[in-house]
Amino acid sequence: MKKFFKDYWLYLCLVLVVLLGFLGYVNGYRFGPYGLPVKAGLLVVADVPSQTTVYVDNIRRHYVEATSTSMYVTGTTHSVIVDAPGYQPWNELVTIPEGETLTLHPLLVRQQILEKKVEGADIAPAWQAIWKTVLPTKETPLLTSDGCVSIYTLGNRIVAEAVQNDTCVPPPYLCTADAGCAPVIVFEPIETIKDVLVYPNRTDALLVSSGNKVYVLEIDPRDPRFFAPLVRGTGVRVAPWKEHSIVVSDGASLREIEL
Repeated sequence: MKKFFKDYWLYLCLVLVVLLGFLGYVNGYRFGPYGLPVKAGLLVVADVPSQTTVYVDNIRRHYVEATSTSMYVTGTTHSVIVDAPGYQPWNELVTIPEGETLTLHPLLVRQQILEKKVEGADIAPAWQAIWKTVLPTKETPLLTSDGCVSIYTLGNRIVAEAVQNDTCVPPPYLCTADAGCAPVIVFEPIETIKDVLVYPNRTDALLVSSGNKVYVLEIDPRDPRFFAPLVRGTGVRVAPWKEHSIVVSDGASLREIEL
């Protein structure tokens, strides 16, 4: 046995190094910026169609074959781009602490919208929804993120402000350890803002009608920021409609748009 170890110790050490490297890799360890192994963060991208491409820091990392994918990344802050077929590319700036998991649910906006004309018994309720939609104010804001973010208009600006109470954890773009919490201007268009809605079934995005367009706007104003045109029309207005759709008025016509 001693002769065996003496003759093959170099090979045994190599096998041990390879085995330890393999175990470290499958458990999320990667080489960090200084060449030392670090516990990487796990980035999960969920709820995307097949054939979606995921870029991290402008480098292609994954091609999604099902509805989700995951990857280990070193470092904490990364830019992520999700390019799904038939949808406008979505981007986000993310922070993943070492050894932790972050799951992203990209906001995918179709390149070609799905719409239909509002007809029959739906016409009156649709116009009512349009007429009832008013701009949020500081006194009567929109609340999102489980009531922890207040959205309101001030002049021709959309402002986000942290709701400070014992149950809320404000998002980092509104509060920092050094500066505390402060209102943040998230949108200031040249044309007049007419409507501001929380994007259906999301806590991180708004629907905004301004001038002759309706936009999808990520609330977090930090770059890279997701901003996507949705509808163009004359005097266009927008209102909540069904669970996964909105109603848009364009002059005298009404359209339901599926999101």
